[in-house]
Amino acid sequence: MVCRLDIDTRSHDIGGYKVGAAIKLAPRLTGFSPAGLNEPSTAFPNQLQAIVIRGNQAYLPNIAASPTDPLVFNNETMSYLNIIDGVNNGQQSDASLAKFFQGGNNIGPNLHLGARDPETGKKKLFFANPWSVAFTSQSGAGAGYVVSAASDLLVKVNVAADGTISFTGGGATPSANDTTRYIDLNDPANPATSGANAGKNPQGIVINDQGTFGYVNNFVSRNVLVVNLTTDSVLKSIQTTPLPAPGAKEEVVLVGAEQFFSSRGHYNQPAGANISTSERLSSEGWQACSSCHFKGLTDGVVWAFNTGPRKSIPLNGTFDPHGRTQVSSNQRILNYSPIRDEIEDFDLNIRDTSGPGGLLNAAPCSAPPPDASNFDPNHGLIIGDVDAKLAPCVINNLVKPSAGRNEITVSLPGSSVAVKASAALTEWVRVAVRTPNAPLTNVHIRDGVPLGDIITGRVFFTLQGCASCHGGKQWTSSVKDFVSPPALTDIFCEVNAGNAAIPGCLTAPVIGNPSGAQFLDRFLRDVGSFDLNVPGSGNAIPGQPLIGGAEKTARVLNANGTIQAAQVDALGKDYNSDNRGKGFSPPSLLGIGLLPPYYHNGACESLACVVANPTHRNAGIKFPFKDFLTDPKRQAQVVRFLESIDPNTNPINR
Repeated sequence: MVCRLDIDTRSHDIGGYKVGAAIKLAPRLTGFSPAGLNEPSTAFPNQLQAIVIRGNQAYLPNIAASPTDPLVFNNETMSYLNIIDGVNNGQQSDASLAKFFQGGNNIGPNLHLGARDPETGKKKLFFANPWSVAFTSQSGAGAGYVVSAASDLLVKVNVAADGTISFTGGGATPSANDTTRYIDLNDPANPATSGANAGKNPQGIVINDQGTFGYVNNFVSRNVLVVNLTTDSVLKSIQTTPLPAPGAKEEVVLVGAEQFFSSRGHYNQPAGANISTSERLSSEGWQACSSCHFKGLTDGVVWAFNTGPRKSIPLNGTFDPHGRTQVSSNQRILNYSPIRDEIEDFDLNIRDTSGPGGLLNAAPCSAPPPDASNFDPNHGLIIGDVDAKLAPCVINNLVKPSAGRNEITVSLPGSSVAVKASAALTEWVRVAVRTPNAPLTNVHIRDGVPLGDIITGRVFFTLQGCASCHGGKQWTSSVKDFVSPPALTDIFCEVNAGNAAIPGCLTAPVIGNPSGAQFLDRFLRDVGSFDLNVPGSGNAIPGQPLIGGAEKTARVLNANGTIQAAQVDALGKDYNSDNRGKGFSPPSLLGIGLLPPYYHNGACESLACVVANPTHRNAGIKFPFKDFLTDPKRQAQVVRFLESIDPNTNPINR
């Protein structure tokens, strides 16, 4: 949704700014069928990054979300360029179909479609995370250049006199007079865009009045590239901020940022290994970590995962904001079902979710046994433990630690230091992801709310026992208290996960067919949220809409793209009657007021909905206490307190 503001330019008062209209952008067909299946997918505009007005149209580059299963790269995040018509009139409309030419069909404004067939001599790279756009002229026919922040590209499009956008080269197929599809700002083979000249994570572009030169600001590489738009080539690079000193901690953090914001990645060639040193982070540059975690936070989407419906968790609560020098002792257990204990475990996401998945046939791998695996040696950040030219034999979430393994490395321009890429990604999450500040305060009031309400809300939060799950410096009880790997006796499954050495993963009778993922049971807390606010589940919060995601897993695909397994029951329930597996890992409350929706399955759009849930709010009460929050006024005070929680809030001990 886009909010139009009507502004009285003569006024010096905030009253001169009024909400004029709410413009809704509809979900559109993506033009892709997941994994080649005959199932059309749709995506809705999300992470709206910018609004650029040209003539009577407004152009909105955004990361669109397609959260239905199966969980594969071409059925998740899309690259939309939505268009609003009539911005200078009294009535605006979503013109994304009418003004984005896709050969006469009703497919939405998906820039990824223009990447399927690259121009001659260029590799196939999708246009991930469109961030900004600029035009060579403000009226009539011309060209537009869209910044692809994750793929490090400038995407060129045609603009007709009526504002219609079309791909260069004609439709989606190269022609004899093929024109520029994209300008690669980070091509190691081109001296103009390699080393210190590379443009990494572009986030803004301006074009001169003549439409002949563009200036692209790059966040990670800390430079501005000057682009000749007559020849569609990079002319020069201007460094705006020095890169960190070789060997400094800041160097590691910057390499980590490069991994987080990139959908490609360029790496050092390991000694004696002939493996791909580019495009290891996703399939042909399709998406990045930041495609779902805006600035390390959340896109607010409930996705179909292999464990069930799961909201993208904001990463700001992963580490204690006041103890960033520590590692194992202050990290949150990862995911809503506690299935991971290290950030490095997400190499499996890079390979299987954002990447193409495993090899169709097992190939030789490098230590430990077995001596063959389906891991692709040309994807991911973890490489063979002994032989770097081979894929690792084993990567899993819990039993074998992922941190400290043999990794592909990055050396920044001007540095000979080889920084481990996956370890750097973890370091970036630890020190760079920040919790949004709560509303500003003075002595008596915070953003219009009396501080007395916040203080009273804190009292009732404490009396209600909420801190038993949401206390401590990270405002969660689900904090790692061991050095990986966890004890085998802590790992459980609802069905046999193929590891008889794990006590909780032996074959046992089950009701239904639940997910076989391993989880750390002792970090689960049951607040009655399984199937919450799902139509027909019988588990609803009175007076709240039934919007929760149904407790089913994503369908699983074979390596050849066919369905291997249908949806099964999600984690969060004790299916095999062993008194394990019931509940979810409590999220951190740091910045929670600004990071909706709530619950693992998106059951609530507001904190008021959460506090109105009697089953949840009574879960922490200990005898002989009672429910202190039956009064709506007290509930509202607790909500005010929750909205105030940021790193400056004194924690409540668990």
